[in-house]
Amino acid sequence: RNRQRHVWTLIEQSMTQATIQRSRLFAQMGFFVLFTVTPIFDLLRYDLVEGHAWFLTYEWHVGIDEFIAGELSALAVAGNILLYLFLPLFGVLALLIGVAWKWGRLYCGWLCPFGALQELTNNAAVALGIRQIAVPQAVHERLWVIKYTAFVGILALSFYSMHDALVVAEVEPFKTTFLVGIQNRAWPYGLFVAAILGLSIFIERPYCKYICP
Repeated sequence: RNRQRHVWTLIEQSMTQATIQRSRLFAQMGFFVLFTVTPIFDLLRYDLVEGHAWFLTYEWHVGIDEFIAGELSALAVAGNILLYLFLPLFGVLALLIGVAWKWGRLYCGWLCPFGALQELTNNAAVALGIRQIAVPQAVHERLWVIKYTAFVGILALSFYSMHDALVVAEVEPFKTTFLVGIQNRAWPYGLFVAAILGLSIFIERPYCKYICP
């Protein structure tokens, strides 16, 4: 009887794991499709030509050009910077920190579309029988320092110059892949994304493990 209980426990655990993995797959697919479609309909994208973002089909900018042209007052621009830049930025940051505090790396493992793209690439490579690279533990422990160094560096630089911090933040390929589009960016950005996906053929989620701030 104890053996039967043990067997049923193992079956229940395997079914639970299968359900979790299936739910995770659906979440990844859903967010990947969402972030692929949103730029097409101006639901969420950044236009390099116009120099501002679009959100839910509305222009999303602080009005710097209008201020220079004398069409907006300094007070209006300051309000726009607070409303359209700092509040959304810190709101999203607080949300991500809150989710990570309560559920761990839920966004990284379940929702991030670029992480899903890496995982899809790696799964396809494994299915095709491509040999995977096993990163030695000693090398792994040295490489993951890169991501924390990038995070601290970007955060520290943001207090000195937000513009420079945004330039360095291009280490995050999400903007190139989903918000702007590889076809709309200079070739080094596309090469960076291609290099990450190429490495994903041999290593599962290399960007997530070693670079992502």
